[in-house]
Amino acid sequence: SREQLNRFTLVSRLPPEILSQIFWTYATFVQESDNMLPNAIPIVLSIILSVCRHWRHVAINTPQIWTQLVVSREDYIQAALQRSGNLPLDLDFASHKWLNYRLNPIYSLLGEGLPRIRTIRCSAHWLTRLLNCPNPGASHTGLPMLEELWFDSEGYHEASVSSLFLSVDLPRLRSLTIVRATHSIASSLTRPSVVHLDVSFRHRVAPMSLIDVLAGMHQLQHLELRDFRADVEPFAVIDTHTLSLPNLKYVLLTGQAPSVEMAHLLRCLECSD
Repeated sequence: SREQLNRFTLVSRLPPEILSQIFWTYATFVQESDNMLPNAIPIVLSIILSVCRHWRHVAINTPQIWTQLVVSREDYIQAALQRSGNLPLDLDFASHKWLNYRLNPIYSLLGEGLPRIRTIRCSAHWLTRLLNCPNPGASHTGLPMLEELWFDSEGYHEASVSSLFLSVDLPRLRSLTIVRATHSIASSLTRPSVVHLDVSFRHRVAPMSLIDVLAGMHQLQHLELRDFRADVEPFAVIDTHTLSLPNLKYVLLTGQAPSVEMAHLLRCLECSD
């Protein structure tokens, strides 16, 4: 039979721990590759599970390969939440626009995994829906394990996003990227734990408002402000303020603001050598 023949193949004689490492290495490659489809992980795991009983048993009992959550069928997300054990989860819904799935069951399932989510990459629409998911196991709204957040706020009402973020607890947030942000959205995500901040702006921003946002990020080491378009403010007002960021090591400032306005903004920064 096919099962008997499979027993004599070299790959079938590999110890489970080695085969498990191979699965994890390949899943990591798929996750980090720019050439893969955004929902490639479920497809790859489905292929692995269908090879033979031995592979299926090893894959199901390798929690590391089930931590990547992408927009997919409800049964995949449910299986991933169960088979990943208690490991942190990485959520990537950034390519949802061209995918058509029944979303309400997915939101409900993800609500169970909120306490374990480590990274999130999605639109503001997905993020607000996710944070509004009922989570029976939590006594308050929050993402206690979240370390990295990337989201695009294009086309979403800033007041609803800002009010939601102000009520969310993000004690471990280290890296924050906001695409097409407004001052209101950026300020609502001010967290003292952030060390990497990358923001591109949707509208013009008053330099003093931007300074107020950065003032709450004392641990900041890496700062990128893209598409920066400054509102006109008296330079004397900006020059009277000093922003202390002692850990800041890298600054990138690009946009349509005149170079003199950028220079005045940078003059406010006090950072290490």
